[in-house]
Amino acid sequence: MINYDIIIIGAGPGGYVAAIRAAQLKKKVCLIEKEWVGGTCLNIGCIPTKALIASAEVFAHTKKASDFGVEISGEIAFSLEKMMQRKNAIVSRTVKGVEYLLKAYEIDVKRGRGELVSPGKIKLDSTSITAKNIVIATGSKPRIIRGIEPDGKLILTSRDALDIDEIPQNFLVVGAGVIGIEMATLFNLLGSKVTIVEMFDSILPTLCAEKLSKYIKSQLLKKGVQILTATTVEKINRKETSLFIKFSNGEEGEFDRMLVAVGRSALIDGINIEKIGIEEENGFIKTDEMMRTNINGLYAIGDVVGGMLLAHKASSEGIVAAQNISGIETKMKYHAVPNCIFSSPPAAIVGVTEKMAQEKDLNIRIGEYQYVGNARAHAIGEKEGYARVITDEKGKILGGEIVGAHADTMISEVAMACELGLHIRDIEKVIHPHPTLSEIVMEAFHDANKKAIHKPPRSGK
Repeated sequence: MINYDIIIIGAGPGGYVAAIRAAQLKKKVCLIEKEWVGGTCLNIGCIPTKALIASAEVFAHTKKASDFGVEISGEIAFSLEKMMQRKNAIVSRTVKGVEYLLKAYEIDVKRGRGELVSPGKIKLDSTSITAKNIVIATGSKPRIIRGIEPDGKLILTSRDALDIDEIPQNFLVVGAGVIGIEMATLFNLLGSKVTIVEMFDSILPTLCAEKLSKYIKSQLLKKGVQILTATTVEKINRKETSLFIKFSNGEEGEFDRMLVAVGRSALIDGINIEKIGIEEENGFIKTDEMMRTNINGLYAIGDVVGGMLLAHKASSEGIVAAQNISGIETKMKYHAVPNCIFSSPPAAIVGVTEKMAQEKDLNIRIGEYQYVGNARAHAIGEKEGYARVITDEKGKILGGEIVGAHADTMISEVAMACELGLHIRDIEKVIHPHPTLSEIVMEAFHDANKKAIHKPPRSGK
């Protein structure tokens, strides 16, 4: 029987990062993976989705080349086959990079399904392996709605959509969360007539960010996407090559393909959670702030513990678990975890929103600045969007949101300010380069303190 310091079940962004951090701390690590190194994110989630959206955006931008004084003769078209080849190549390269790191850190990677036999023992096929500490990082799977189960042909999961062989003329997206919005963006850019149906009153309902949700909705509507909120799929009539859908609001429509993107649930099948006695909460494994379960020596990280189902959140939890196992007391904090939406334009959010502040009865200050007021935004033809920051009444930075070009990158400055508990006066000392989009965030910070330079004074001030 092989014995390790740490066994990690699942090699996604939580599991492989935990393995590398533990190896850095001189632990003997075994990483078990039943399908792919890199997990859902690298193989069938974040990376392939963003690769395809990037291709679709190049196609969309090329059609606007004349706005930049660039004349392109002939029809502008795309090859879905080549887009898929590019996507697959990016995924392959990324996964190989992770595999190289695991090998470089001398982490023992074993293929197969890990099954908990006892708190310190794992069954892997016909072999048993042991460790003083075990980390469960098995991820999540798409949530399925009874009556609209995906078949991989007409009714798709996001995984199916990432390998589609033709662009549907009429595409229905069920669910307006992050995955649904990103898929709607992708297929809209590639020419599909897209309809989104969402059971809640707004899109992106879990973000608690009304302005951001309304702004993205307005951009989708401007691009021809139909959005049905407070609506569900009531009846499906399956035809040979299409679906005839009746909605709860009385509307009807025929669609070539339907994507079901109504959330994800913990992937804990077959690892004996109940048998071992690991406590669950709302279908996810319950942990404390050190990523410990209720069973001594058993930890859990990533999507399997719920909360925000984000790769970078999983990675941070992996580091926390590895350090606690190694004797370095570390606590996971969630107040400054950024969330990005790769819509068109993209959006990002972190920390406290205006709606959250209202629900907590907090006295806040809001600073905001529009992309249209930034010279760099005009230079690159990206004038749509805004940045806003939220502070407490004394100026301590609590959160922020950005909608617009490179929002996913620029949100890091706001996230750092939230994590470090910075005050607006701290940001005022930071010189932002000109001409860049980062000045939009700078002006939003200044505006919260009523000091924005490139913005007229507030009414009555």
